Amino acid sequence: MGGATFIGTTSGFLSPASAAGAQIAVTLDQPSYVEGALMTLTVTEDVTKPNRRSIVIVDSTGTSWKKVKDNGRAPIFTAVAGTEHIGTNTVTVTLTRLPDGTTTSQKVTYTLGSQIPPWNPRFAGDREDRVMVGMAVTDKTNSNLKWENALGLLGAAGQYASVRRCFVPSWISKNSIDKWADRAETNGVYPVISFKVPGNDWAGVAAGKFDSDLDLLCSTLDARAAAGRAPVCIAVHHEPSGDGDLSVWARMNEYLSNRFAPWNDKFCFTTISNGYDWGPQNGGKGEVELMYPKSLIDTLNRNGHILGCDTYDSADATKLDYTRYDRTSLKIEGFVAWARAQGVQLIGLGEFGCHDDVDIDKCWKLIDDNRDLFAYACHFNSGQNSRADWRMTPVGYAPDPAVTSYTDMGGSAASAARLAAGCRMFTASAAARS
Repeated sequence: MGGATFIGTTSGFLSPASAAGAQIAVTLDQPSYVEGALMTLTVTEDVTKPNRRSIVIVDSTGTSWKKVKDNGRAPIFTAVAGTEHIGTNTVTVTLTRLPDGTTTSQKVTYTLGSQIPPWNPRFAGDREDRVMVGMAVTDKTNSNLKWENALGLLGAAGQYASVRRCFVPSWISKNSIDKWADRAETNGVYPVISFKVPGNDWAGVAAGKFDSDLDLLCSTLDARAAAGRAPVCIAVHHEPSGDGDLSVWARMNEYLSNRFAPWNDKFCFTTISNGYDWGPQNGGKGEVELMYPKSLIDTLNRNGHILGCDTYDSADATKLDYTRYDRTSLKIEGFVAWARAQGVQLIGLGEFGCHDDVDIDKCWKLIDDNRDLFAYACHFNSGQNSRADWRMTPVGYAPDPAVTSYTDMGGSAASAARLAAGCRMFTASAAARS
């Protein structure tokens, strides 16, 4: 039994068998407890009649022990573990034989730990067992770096990828929702799915013009949840800079957050803005203030939704100097600092891309150090619509025929270093979040 300590023959006690002494055993039902737990202590001795002995119990924590049973040979005591004195504590049991007053005592120790509160998901799809990091990969059928290829290259680390960024270039339909949600569920990952508003009509969304489509989304995801299907995360029009009035985009997202709030236990909502305005060298152009007024921040916080962005290194792979250029990790660092200053409760990275392994490691450290704030983060492991190569591939990996926005030269030393950094990141993400 946990915490059991026995003593042998003790001079001065007459056992029933001989005059050599008595035996006593002190046991606890467990070696360790958390605050508020019931502790049970049993004292086994050979003074068979309760009126022939007294037992005094002293706990080093000051906790009081109460006798709940005494059959003459093994009296049982209980106590409730206290809320202080975390660590190793001692219970001293002193038995006095009556009427001659001969005493013997024995000690037993136990460990007291903090009560671990029940885990409450921060949003639909949240995971307790890891920091949720994943990838964006192309869905082009002629690509040689689709999801299954990317996971294969990651080896054992691939099992820890827990998010997939999904792009729907059109508006909401039941087919597109089911398609991406099914794919992600099959892969055991959390999908962050974005849609594009027809004609970039953000004002129309905010005015209720597309409410029937939003209702379709909600009813589809509600039905999936009722069927026990995995939750998803939804975004509308990621990276809005250059596509319209950012203040209208903000108003649309405020409307969407409120519209989706009643289904918080079914699916989650996230914004995904551009992230370059958080750069220390070239940021600060005022876009952040337009995209995220206080009213939108307050709405996202109130509804348990996520404030996200996408951010990358520059297109020029030679611009690696942290003192001259806004590396991806520097923009994420600015994003995190801004979010904390504004009281944002949940943030995400819909996409992030780095030229080298050094910056991937820096990005991961920021995510890990701020795991209380981050909901998800996805490395852009794709050449689709890219200005540069962010992919994680080994040296000599064949050029991807699906890449058309730049000339793909195939796997390189840089892409192999990114692959190694990706393996480190995904493996480390398996640590529990709290």
